Amino acid sequence: MSKSTLSKESEYLSSLCDFVDCVESTGGVVKVDGFYVPVADQDWIDLGETYIKACEVLNKIPKFFEEG
Repeated sequence: MSKSTLSKESEYLSSLCDFVDCVESTGGVVKVDGFYVPVADQDWIDLGETYIKACEVLNKIPKFFEEG
């Protein structure tokens, strides 16, 4: 694998980490009507579902909102 490919992959992973950190800093996700949605804006189903996929790629346990 070339150095430029590794660099690009590092950028992708860094962007995924930034996205995951952003969702988690606002409370993580909660399951609503069978979909994961960000706690901060439960209308953005696509962001919640993408967050779950990003966590899978990063081999990270998602932050699920817990009441109480």
